Amino acid sequence: MTEAEESELKTRLRLKWIPWDEGFDPVRADEYERFLSLHVDEQTDIVRKMSAEEGALYIYLSESRIQYGKA
Repeated sequence: MTEAEESELKTRLRLKWIPWDEGFDPVRADEYERFLSLHVDEQTDIVRKMSAEEGALYIYLSESRIQYGKA
């Protein structure tokens, strides 16, 4: 993935960073976008039902979204 593509993806998902090391897969960007559009309580319920590994990815996505736009 080029820097421009990564930048576009971060902007689209409103992420400060992309959690590559946690298993981020750009093919699943639509799925991540739907998850991030949910209220935090709904996100928490979903993450609780995931494996620890998959849950970590979604926690990092949420954290990156929170940091988006902060200095």
